[in-house]
Amino acid sequence: MKDENGKEMKPSNNTSEQGPDVNVGKPRKQEYFFTESGGFVAGFYSKTVGAVPADAKPISDADRQKALEDQSKGYALSVKGGKIVPVEQVADPLEQARGYVKSELAAADVQVRYHEDDDPRGVSTLAAWREYRRALRDHVSGKRPERPA
Repeated sequence: MKDENGKEMKPSNNTSEQGPDVNVGKPRKQEYFFTESGGFVAGFYSKTVGAVPADAKPISDADRQKALEDQSKGYALSVKGGKIVPVEQVADPLEQARGYVKSELAAADVQVRYHEDDDPRGVSTLAAWREYRRALRDHVSGKRPERPA
């Protein structure tokens, strides 16, 4: 490949389409994984820039790529035995309860409408479904209200 003056250009180590790699010949920034926050950073840590934070662990490109893939699948990241490992994210119990209540209220509303319209698909009684909806709205944790049958 030739430049605009017709001189032969040396191949670049850069494989991107964004132009020449400005970091060729310079030391590469080390990637670090922060165990406290689960985040990544690329940077130089030295006496002039600052000491490596206690929770910063050096990470290879391959390990970083694997960790990012695990995060994209919904996993949290943790460090066990010096390795970054995926862990199941524990859902917030309050959020779980809200999701349960929301879905049950939707189902109860359908049953209430069936009863109000004298639809034969309605099960139990209108009063039982209304009582169930009130119990759902009051539910935060503990034993779930019993669904009318």
